[in-house]
Amino acid sequence: MTLTAYTNYFEFLATYFRPIGHSGNRQRFARVDIEEVITQLRSRLDLQEPCMLLEYFEGELGGNGGDNHLNQMTGAFYIVQQVRANDLKDENLVLNRCLEYGKEIVARIYKDSEKRTIYGFLKNFRLEKVSYNKVGPLWGNVYGYRFEFPWYDSFAPVTFPNNWSA
Repeated sequence: MTLTAYTNYFEFLATYFRPIGHSGNRQRFARVDIEEVITQLRSRLDLQEPCMLLEYFEGELGGNGGDNHLNQMTGAFYIVQQVRANDLKDENLVLNRCLEYGKEIVARIYKDSEKRTIYGFLKNFRLEKVSYNKVGPLWGNVYGYRFEFPWYDSFAPVTFPNNWSA
């Protein structure tokens, strides 16, 4: 699993999921590092419409003491949209929409994981381990949902002699 494959797959989802419709002209996808300066991210996204934000994935290496070592990873994405200030009805509509869109994206990830050929890193995606929670207000009036999901892959603890001086 590479960061490039992970990012490319989620940009593909943000591009072809019509309610988000990310494109060169409509910036509605970004990979975020929570430590990043949020104002830069906010200024280039069209938050009037639903947007997808992708967190870097994290992982943990483990095994059972035998030959079966695992790279257990966790990723997350947000579906967010700006809400009119002090408008509870609009906030509820946006939250409902973001939750619905996030669940549909999770459903697509699940379907893609069943194919096991397009995006190999999804082969061990576990639908029953997906969790989500409300986010917001971010940047004043941006609300939505964050979806977190685990997957795993095998890990071979191999060293390359040319990389070592001793």
